[in-house]
Amino acid sequence: MDKITLIARDAFTGLGLPHAAGHASLRADTPASLLAIAPFAGQGAAVSDALKKLGGAALPGAGQSAKGKAMALWWGGHGQWLALGADIGALHAALAGKAAVVDQSDGWVGFAISGSAARDVLGRLCPLDTHASAMPPGHVARSQYAHMMAIIHVLENGFQVLVMRSFLKTAIEETKATLDRLAAEAALRG
Repeated sequence: MDKITLIARDAFTGLGLPHAAGHASLRADTPASLLAIAPFAGQGAAVSDALKKLGGAALPGAGQSAKGKAMALWWGGHGQWLALGADIGALHAALAGKAAVVDQSDGWVGFAISGSAARDVLGRLCPLDTHASAMPPGHVARSQYAHMMAIIHVLENGFQVLVMRSFLKTAIEETKATLDRLAAEAALRG
């Protein structure tokens, strides 16, 4: 029987990033760790307190994010939050008996769209209202992105988008094509 050799590689290998066109750019932006947190019944306040002690923040409200010294917290859906950049072992220990904690670091990858045309790019790929009044910095939404499930976080000058690792190639190809189309349309308008 032939011997199979597996080679570890970055999820972005061969995807042509960073990529820029017109007034927008695209780059890899995956958090060091990503943990899903679901507080047990009646434990929301205890989870918030434990997160603050770990250098995080209180659990943010629906559609919101919060940034602490040691991690960022994003709303992730009804009764769910995401801890980005947290120490996995410390988070598990601090929330033992208070919440279900599941490491999602290998399942999700992220990229950032930035520049003055970033909202236009997102508007072409996502059904959300991307206007700053509807999606201010710090806003988090779960939505469709180029027909894939995604989590979108609004940055000061763009967006961080998380997709499941198996969808990454398609998400990057769609995003690059959209950047290029918008740049070509702007060039034609003069």
